[in-house]
Amino acid sequence: MHGPSLLNSLEALYSNSSRQGSSFRKAFSQIATYQCLFNISSICNSTDSGVLPAECQIRSSMTLLTWAGFIATAHNMASLQSLIAIQLYLVSRIELRDAATVGGLLLRALIAAGFHRCPWRSLHMSLHDRDMRKRIFWSAYAIDRFLCQALGMPFVLGESDIDICPPSSNELHRPVQSRGQQAVSVERVLAHLPLNHQSFGRGQNIAQSGQPSPELDQTPSAVVSETGGQDVLFIKFVAWSKIVSQILSLFHKAIRHRVISRNNVLELTSRVHEWWNSLPDNLEDDQNGIRYKPRLGPFFKFLYHQAIILINRPFLSLPHTNPDCRSSL
Repeated sequence: MHGPSLLNSLEALYSNSSRQGSSFRKAFSQIATYQCLFNISSICNSTDSGVLPAECQIRSSMTLLTWAGFIATAHNMASLQSLIAIQLYLVSRIELRDAATVGGLLLRALIAAGFHRCPWRSLHMSLHDRDMRKRIFWSAYAIDRFLCQALGMPFVLGESDIDICPPSSNELHRPVQSRGQQAVSVERVLAHLPLNHQSFGRGQNIAQSGQPSPELDQTPSAVVSETGGQDVLFIKFVAWSKIVSQILSLFHKAIRHRVISRNNVLELTSRVHEWWNSLPDNLEDDQNGIRYKPRLGPFFKFLYHQAIILINRPFLSLPHTNPDCRSSL
């Protein structure tokens, strides 16, 4: 979140002119967001100057759960951002079960608002709204995958239900023609499919289902490259969350539905190593003998080893004479 914009919106929220024109629900969502952000900052700041006044502190998680129940009834961006802020605060306090409860409300609200569907197929949305919808969804997705692996819970939203491209990747969807325009039924169906779908075979002209809009040239991957990769932390964390989702989908199943092959394990292991090798040098502890001191370097190294442990831990229950058990040690 942009710091100056946050302060400007906070000042505008408490001004009389802004308060008269906004609804109580929207204002309450914004207040909850700011309250959680300030308390998260206070947790990270151990000095006396970082302690919030007593009237600004969140005293109980039950208060946040009460707020979340009221905020979740609105399906706009302000309410969804507020639920993410509440969930982040609970995670920072290591109150994971309460965070998972808020996450259930958040993901159901996202589904009801259609945030799990690709916004780049909608002609009426601006580039800013499309980008914000993707950011909100993938933020909720990453936190949900973290809580699922930490608490051993099943996913609220499965991978097959997600129809939105990951951040930094090329957009595979295009704006769909409105219903008022005449179009062949086959072309109308193809217009809803991503460009990498098997229906678009070699030699087939994709333009038959409609040319991509010029706005699609400004994909998030292009924006990241132009801004010098300022969103690389978010992109890499979402990529790690998708790997964790694949690991949990393979191992965290009922025994009668669990099918594990060596090829699947090898594929997951290679993806973890590929993710680690794709990190920028300033996010790794030691590169070519040069010691870096990044703030988030140890965090990403922890994520890397955690993924390795998640892959190998199920084999530790086998007899010690088993080769899979010995290779997992």
